[in-house]
Amino acid sequence: MKYTLISKTALTAVLASAFVGAASATIVYQDTFNDGVASTNPDIGGGLDTTTGSVTSSPLLEFFGSIGQGSTTSGGAQGIGLSTNAFDLSGGFTLSVTFSVLDSSSPSSSASAPPYPSNSFSFGLVDATTDIDDFLGFHVEDGSSTTLDGIGYNTNTRENSTTGLNFGDGTTASNLSNGQVVVDGAQQTFELTVDANGNFSYSLNGAVASTGTTTLDLSDEYKFAIFSQGTNGGSIISDVTLETVPEPSSAALLGLGGLALILRRRR
Repeated sequence: MKYTLISKTALTAVLASAFVGAASATIVYQDTFNDGVASTNPDIGGGLDTTTGSVTSSPLLEFFGSIGQGSTTSGGAQGIGLSTNAFDLSGGFTLSVTFSVLDSSSPSSSASAPPYPSNSFSFGLVDATTDIDDFLGFHVEDGSSTTLDGIGYNTNTRENSTTGLNFGDGTTASNLSNGQVVVDGAQQTFELTVDANGNFSYSLNGAVASTGTTTLDLSDEYKFAIFSQGTNGGSIISDVTLETVPEPSSAALLGLGGLALILRRRR
């Protein structure tokens, strides 16, 4: 049995294409909210399932290339949305969201017009098993008990919650970082990257990234989620993009396939 080596040039091409192809990010969800209907999405990855809170109905509405609540008549009015489809993020992901908020502060308890004391606006990713009727946003208090199972950005200081990147494992909530500052009334771009090992970095408008680690379980599938309450149409999202990266094991397998071509049997 004899073997001959393929050329170095051919070998380099095989391995490069294998690893680069395996590491390429794929857009699995993208919505520019430009068709006027939340449940449909002409972009990528399906639409949003939506619901409202029990106090006053004020659903999420698409308008002029954005999504948010319409007129809210009380602070209890909620607009909640979860993507219809769930996504495999096991190799890591990048979530980008372009948004603006009406008011990131906690208004006076005597406020009789928007923004109300319960003013809240947050978005992110929740475990695919999350019931939309039980989802209450990412405005959690660090160290408190929570039903939140996911990671997301909270723009408001409502009810002692911390603005910034918040995480919940279904039992305990934690603020991962509040190093990025929201500017009221300005369009901003949030970007969060989490790798397969749980290392994260996030930033607003390309600022120096805040980094750390999280125990987000990437073996689960996740849905994009929006929570809005009492914002009177002043807090909106105009674009969301979710990109995934294949698991490292996939890249390794492709690389091994390339190595197998190094030797060629000659009879």
